[in-house]
Amino acid sequence: MDKIRQAKGGDLKEYVMRFNGEPVLISDLQDVVAYAIFLNGLLPGRFKFYLVENKVITLVDALRRA
Repeated sequence: MDKIRQAKGGDLKEYVMRFNGEPVLISDLQDVVAYAIFLNGLLPGRFKFYLVENKVITLVDALRRA
């Protein structure tokens, strides 16, 4: 799962779709860990800043806003 990253110049929607397929492969994956991996894989930019600025703290909420 640590290899899932948003491609340089890549589309956010594509990254979210690829990311969504991975957590189901890991049983008992905690939301906090999945969210940290999601944030780590995002390219620096407006959306990542938005998540941090608005104190989005769950993966579900981040994916909803994506």
